[in-house]
Amino acid sequence: MSVSSTQSSNPFVRAILKLCAAGINLYALMLLVYIIAQTLDVRAVAELGSNFMPPVLLLALPLFLVCLLLRRRTQVILLLPVVAYFAIHYGAFFLPRTVTAAPDAPRLRVLTYNLHGESELLESIINIIRESDADIVALQELTAPAAERFAAEFNEAYPHQLTFVNGMSIVGQGVLSRYPLSNGDYWEVGLGNMRVEFEWEGESITLYNLHPPPPSIALGFNATWRSVAIDHLLERLADENGALILTGDFNMTAESHDYARMTQAAALLDAFHEAGVGLGPTFPNLQYGASFLSYLPPLFRIDYIFYRQPFHAVEAQTWHTSGSSDHYPVLATLALE
Repeated sequence: MSVSSTQSSNPFVRAILKLCAAGINLYALMLLVYIIAQTLDVRAVAELGSNFMPPVLLLALPLFLVCLLLRRRTQVILLLPVVAYFAIHYGAFFLPRTVTAAPDAPRLRVLTYNLHGESELLESIINIIRESDADIVALQELTAPAAERFAAEFNEAYPHQLTFVNGMSIVGQGVLSRYPLSNGDYWEVGLGNMRVEFEWEGESITLYNLHPPPPSIALGFNATWRSVAIDHLLERLADENGALILTGDFNMTAESHDYARMTQAAALLDAFHEAGVGLGPTFPNLQYGASFLSYLPPLFRIDYIFYRQPFHAVEAQTWHTSGSSDHYPVLATLALE
C-alpha cells in the first residue's frame, strides 16, 4: 500500500487535509473580495485590507506552489488571481532595475528615520546615521534627550540642525543637514510635522518631514485621522512650487487610498518605488513584541521618501538594521536633473 493511500485512509490525516483546504479557500476568498474592492474602489473594504498588504498577498505564492504540486485544483483556481494581482503590482520590484541619471547630475542623499521615541539607547541610532552618509537626515519621534545628544555628536557632520521637541513626547521632529536651513515650521495634526527649506546646487529645496497618525486599531483599523493629516498636507502642497522632498513615517502602505492621493493627486514620486529592489518593508522590528521574534524581518513599508521633479531617484533602500528603533530607516539618492 502506498504512503498516499495510507494517509487518505487515515481519518485524522483526512481531517487535517480538509481543514487546511478550507483555510486556504477562506484565505483566497477574502483576498478576492479585497482585490475586487480595490478594483471597484469600495473604500471601506479596500482600506481595511490595505493595512495588511503586501505580506498577506505574498503568502499566496508558496500556497499556490504547494497546491499546484499536490494537484489541489480548487485551491489552485482560487489562488491564481491572487498570485496574478501580486505579480502585477509587485513583480517588477524583484526584477533587475536600471535607473540612470546624467553622470554630472548632482546627487543628494536623504535618510528618513523614526526613532521610536528613544532617549537612552542612542548609540546604534548614531551609528546608522553616521554610516548612511546622508546629506539630509529627517527624524520622527525625536525626544529632547536625543536632540541634545545629536547636537553634540553631529556638530561637525551636520552643523545645521532644526528640531521641534517636547520632552519625551513622540510628536518631536527634526532635521540634520549639511546645508543651512531656513523658514522652519512645525504643526501637529495627529502627530508632529515640520517644513523647512535649504539651498543646494543653486536650487531652493523645500523639505517636509511628516508623521501622520496610524489607523486606529480600536476603531477597526480606521484611517480617518491619517486621512485628515493627508488632507492638511495636500492643502499645503497646493501652494508649493519648485523642488520638493517629503520624508517620514506615513503609517500607510502603498495599497492605501492615502498613498494613491499623494502619488496621483499630488503627483509625488515614491523613491523606493522608482529605484528600490524587493518589497522594502520598514516596520516593525519584531523584537519589541518578543525577543525570540527578533530574527524575523519587518513586514510593512510605511516609511517613505517622496519627491517631485526636477529630482530623480537613482538609488533607494531600506537600511539593514533598525538600531534601537522599531522602524528601519530608508535611504534614497536623488539626482537633480
